Amino acid sequence: MPRDRPSVVTGRAARKISIMRVPSPFRSSATVVLIVAVIVRAGVLWGVPGGLAEDVDSYAAVADNLLHHGVFGYGDRATAFRPPLYPILLATCRSTGLPWIGSAGAAHLLLALATVALSIGLARRLGLGEQAWIAGLLVICDPILLFHSRLLMTETLSAALVTAALWMATEAARRSTGPAWFLAGVLLGLNALTRPTFLPWIAVAVAVVLIVGQHAACAECLPPRPGERRSARLFPSTWAWREAALTALGALAVLSPWAARNAILFGRPILGTTHGGYTLYLANNPDYYAYLWAGRRDRVWDSATFDRHWKDELHAAHVTDEPAADRLAYSLARRTIATQPGTFLRACVQRLASFWGVLPHDVLGEESVSRRAARYLVAVFYTIEFVAAICGTWSLFVGRREGWHGAGHPPHRPDPAEAGSRGGGREGKIAVYWAAAAVLILTLAHLFYWTNMRMRAPIMPVIAIAAAAGMRLPVKPFAPLSFRAKRDTL
Repeated sequence: MPRDRPSVVTGRAARKISIMRVPSPFRSSATVVLIVAVIVRAGVLWGVPGGLAEDVDSYAAVADNLLHHGVFGYGDRATAFRPPLYPILLATCRSTGLPWIGSAGAAHLLLALATVALSIGLARRLGLGEQAWIAGLLVICDPILLFHSRLLMTETLSAALVTAALWMATEAARRSTGPAWFLAGVLLGLNALTRPTFLPWIAVAVAVVLIVGQHAACAECLPPRPGERRSARLFPSTWAWREAALTALGALAVLSPWAARNAILFGRPILGTTHGGYTLYLANNPDYYAYLWAGRRDRVWDSATFDRHWKDELHAAHVTDEPAADRLAYSLARRTIATQPGTFLRACVQRLASFWGVLPHDVLGEESVSRRAARYLVAVFYTIEFVAAICGTWSLFVGRREGWHGAGHPPHRPDPAEAGSRGGGREGKIAVYWAAAAVLILTLAHLFYWTNMRMRAPIMPVIAIAAAAGMRLPVKPFAPLSFRAKRDTL
């Protein structure tokens, strides 16, 4: 019998089979997660009625005024009550002539996709490897980020900028070039112009670059050879000062125009806003303190009475300009704290619980069964994520003992000719320290200033990455990450 010859498919049949095969880019977990991000975020933005319809904090009003009158404010009256970057973004969107649901919705979608992609890339650089997609999926499904992506508020922009700054920090540590560090500083500054509570993060981030960079000399980035003795470096190296200075200059370059504008208009170079005093007084006023002692935790505190009293106090003090109102609010808040220190401590505990709470408040008083079920599903999501994040944070910090070698940087002793490349083991260390600083600074700020679950939105990608580190399979929640994952382009 003749031997069976292998069948060969040619022509149209071969083309049909090749079409049915999934192209290699779409077999990537990151690509699949990004496709899911487009579907979910677009569905939330445009599939649910009421998206981007309400201007709760007047960002859209300021944007329209800037576009039509050339004044960042209301009519002819300039303001520094709101941070500038998000209204500028909205003004750019409005200039297209499209409604908010189209122009701002597209901007929010792009920012969300950037946050997901950068979260995956950062997770890979921190050693999560093929399981970095978990971080992206957690960012997509995050209830706070999902809900506030439908609002004309700063959460979506700030979350993207925080993630971009962290990713750029790893890139700068890998490349060790001046422009990369400068751009990392620019991203820090842009985020501070979106959420002024991140202003202290710039100082801490620069300090981290300086401290970590004292080992910038390439030979000193590595452990000593057996029998080799090295003297301890008492002061940061020249390269460390250079990189820290460039980071600070990048942030200063972004913040300076806003501060100069405020100095001209208000007589003070305000780096943040004139909103800080109000938010401190909102969190520390007699009416709110009375609510804490009333024991009615089943209802959310209504600030309407406080707002009426605040207007009366402004009128009684004959205050008409924003800086004076800001100073008055700070003064009244400090007086409340000084007269009721015990209640202040109780309020700090309450604010900490609100900031890191897992169960959203029942703001309606009487809610449907479906709405209650949704609230408890949110609580389940955050409980699981936070437990995983605690395990993952341990893994990330213990990873220092493995050398903090970022993606594509296994420990090696480079040739002296490569001394200009000082990336090595610093990228993971700088990224984790920057991320930890962002979480701590935002938490500490909202111990004193008004807060709720929404205020933690910008750092939720950080929590997602830590949670992904704690969800590695097989489950080894406290095993240190080696930071030796395969180089990835993200």
